[in-house]
Formats: sequence, structure tokens, C-alpha cells
Amino acid sequence: MSEHRLPALEIRPRRLSLTYRKPDRVTSQSPPDTPMVSLLLVTRRPWLLPVIWTQLQRQTYAQTELVVALHGHRVADLAAPEARILANASSVLELRPDTSLGYCLNAAIAEARGELVAKIDDDDLYGSNYLAESVHHLIEGHGDIVGKTEFYVYLAASGTTILRHPGASLRSVDYVHGPTLAFPRSLGLKCPFRDITLGGGNAFQEDCRSTGQTVYSTSRKNFMYLRRAAGEEHTWRNAEAELIDSGLILREHRHFNAAELMDIIDDREIEGAGLDGLL
Repeated sequence: MSEHRLPALEIRPRRLSLTYRKPDRVTSQSPPDTPMVSLLLVTRRPWLLPVIWTQLQRQTYAQTELVVALHGHRVADLAAPEARILANASSVLELRPDTSLGYCLNAAIAEARGELVAKIDDDDLYGSNYLAESVHHLIEGHGDIVGKTEFYVYLAASGTTILRHPGASLRSVDYVHGPTLAFPRSLGLKCPFRDITLGGGNAFQEDCRSTGQTVYSTSRKNFMYLRRAAGEEHTWRNAEAELIDSGLILREHRHFNAAELMDIIDDREIEGAGLDGLL
């Protein structure tokens, strides 16, 4: 494995290990002027890789590459299904468990080759038009950073589905939800994430706005935040009561499966195969 160091402008140097690269994902359906999007996936839970890969494969926007940062794991230790998913990635980074989420994201941005980057979480639902929508708003110049302020949330412990921040779509905002961030890679290089884990997405947006950059909230469709009963597994540790207070309760049903939840957010008919590991 070769050593990879990050520019001093972004974060203090640490040792990273670059496992491998693959060619960019380009398909015959991609127009020649379509910008490539680097999907930034930082994960402490590699067992979720097959589930998120299923969602990424369903994206209608195909001009992408996948950059994976394994946070505290090594490729050599992964189970066969997880290792097979990584074989589709353009880059895989192995980072020590004591590094912050911000550090991991900066490492992934440094390794990315797309004109645009999109942060992807391993434990949420992304509809098939999610990337296409984000790219559209970036290309149209609606904001330097785009994402979702109004979005669906499923609370597994109570079976409650809520719409958070209703009415906050399709307008300029101060903040969008961290797992939905999309922006030009050049912005990530000029304004890196802070070397922190909690609150890093909001801090990044604050730093960017302080330099004159704008933030835009896309529609409420194509994304759902899944809140499992084991709340300690989540990086974002808002209590369920706080989530409910900031949203509109839509329904209460404890027996949703992931495919049924996808129907709420997606514009296309989605089959359930490959999503079972989420709930």
C-alpha cells in the first residue's frame, strides 16, 4: 500500500493508506458535459456497505465515482460481501479509529476526482433521483452548497414518520442536513471540514457562509433519515422528542420495512431486494 498525505492547507498530516483505485464510472447514458460526482462514504459500519451500494446503483444520475473511507477498519478484515462492494469503489482509504469525521471527509475529498462531491451516509435512505436533483440545483446556481432542510424521518423505536422543518424546501437557508451535503470539490479544498466529529456538517456550512458562499435547500423528496431504536449508534444524537418537536407527524406504524419507507420519498417504483439490512 502506498502512503497518501493530505495537503497542509486542509488538515494536519497523518498517515493514510490507499488500497486501490478503479476507473471512473461512466456510462453511455451520461452526456459528455455531465459533471462527475464523487460520492463520499465514511463508515464505521462496513456491514452496511451492501445496503448503501444497492441504493447507489439505483441512482438515475450515473456519472459518479465512489470514495470510501473505512473508519477504524481494514479491507483485509472485511467479510466477503463487504469486500466485493469495495471492489466497485474508485478509492478506498483505511483510517485510524481515533480520527474525526471531519478528518475522514477531508481525506475523501482530497482523494476524489469529481467536479462535485456528495456526502453519503451508510444508514439512511436515498431515493433514485437523489443525486440528479442535487446536481440540477448546483448546475442551476441555486446555491454553492445544496442539501435538504425539509426531509422525512422514520423513528424506529416508536414507528413514527415525521416531516422535519416543513416548508423549508426550494429556498436559500443557513443549514442543510449533513448526510445530504453536495458541493463543488474545489469548495471542499478551500474550506475544509473542521477536525471534529459532532456538529461538523453545520460548522462546515458556517465556515463556507462566512466566506460568502450560499446554501440552498432542495425538495423534501428523495431522502429519509432513519433513526433506529439503538440511538447510540448514530453520529447525530438528537433525541426523538427533539426530532418530533421540529417536525410534522405523518403517521405511526411500527412495522414499516425499508421498501415501504422508500415509497414515501421516491418518485419511482422500488423493489425491496437489498434494503432489508437497514431496519
